Amino acid sequence: MRIARYQAATMQDALRQVQGELGADAMILRTRTLAPKLPLLGRHRVEVVAAVAEDPAGAPAAGVEETSDRLTLEAERPAGGPTASERASAEANGHAQPADRSPNTPPLSPEAPADLGAELAAIRRALAGLAAWAAPRLDVPAGVAAHLVEVGVSPALARELAAAAEGVGPAQAWAAVAAAIRGRLRVSGPIRLEPEGAFAEGNGGARPSARPRVVALVGPTGAGKSTTLAKLAAHYAIAARRRVGLLSLDTFRVGAFEQMRIYAEVLDVPLLAADCPAAAATALDRFSDRELILVDTVGHAPGDGPRLSELARLLAAADPDEVHLVLAAPTERRSLLAAVEGFRRLAPSHLLLSKLDEAYALGGVVEVAIRAGLPLSYFSQGQDVPEQIVPAAAEALAAAVCPEEAA
Repeated sequence: MRIARYQAATMQDALRQVQGELGADAMILRTRTLAPKLPLLGRHRVEVVAAVAEDPAGAPAAGVEETSDRLTLEAERPAGGPTASERASAEANGHAQPADRSPNTPPLSPEAPADLGAELAAIRRALAGLAAWAAPRLDVPAGVAAHLVEVGVSPALARELAAAAEGVGPAQAWAAVAAAIRGRLRVSGPIRLEPEGAFAEGNGGARPSARPRVVALVGPTGAGKSTTLAKLAAHYAIAARRRVGLLSLDTFRVGAFEQMRIYAEVLDVPLLAADCPAAAATALDRFSDRELILVDTVGHAPGDGPRLSELARLLAAADPDEVHLVLAAPTERRSLLAAVEGFRRLAPSHLLLSKLDEAYALGGVVEVAIRAGLPLSYFSQGQDVPEQIVPAAAEALAAAVCPEEAA
């Protein structure tokens, strides 16, 4: 019997998947509604578990016990003759037939045992043991690895994580794997600013005693850096009521500065632009009264070495305390890993995951978070500002790739 699990946005979509793969004879075993794995992912999904017989002749699929019974019945049947049960039925109805009726069945010799029960019982036990030996073993780590590969983890990392399921039963396997994933993820928490008192003005309106916290966002084109920066600015300027300044180093992309200007006007925070190291240093001086300076940068391809080197020089002039590498969750796993390697020349200190609502599966995101070796700072999704950004949590990311039973 083949058992399969399907997930979809609606019950109708899930049932269409069942019928498309298993056919009209599929039997629904269980249905349930799945809550979102991450706090940002607000969409509930439907899960359907269905089964169908795999016997090509159309008969129900047999388990080990059924297989043993079938083999036993075959063993009772002499070549070309009726089974013992068939002969007993025929004798009860007065239609007994000689045991040697078939030309291929030799007559019993006088030395043959009169009672074949013991012999048949021995054959039955031997065949049952053979069937049990031939039945597939439950390989928990292999099943775990197969699921992880299905949700986007590479086979190599899937095998590493599945090793946590060695020696434990199926009920504890996913809890062990989720713990292994959490143990390999680093989380930094949100941006931490100096206490507000550190920025209190001194005598005669002197400069604040603390240096502004400078945080830059870098990443490939289309990763969602500008929108994410606006969300962070809105949180700290409006919710946390801290003094925020915006610095745009993206003077190449058409409309980039205009987009940031609109954000700055809505949030009522100052915005400056810099297209060279000297301009970046001047902007920092003008923002000396700010508690947090958020720096937007132009996106580049991970393999564009010359442009990334140019951005590194410009970014060095801004002297950031934190550099968050922004990666979009829907990106294919190998591209994510290539981005991590390509942007290492910018010395990122944190990893920020965006567009989580657009990702079909998060295995690739889990892999890059593990392989990058950078602490996770935030999870972001959608275009709404200032909502839909939260501090990263290892528990949520591990649960996103493990079945619900592991929670």
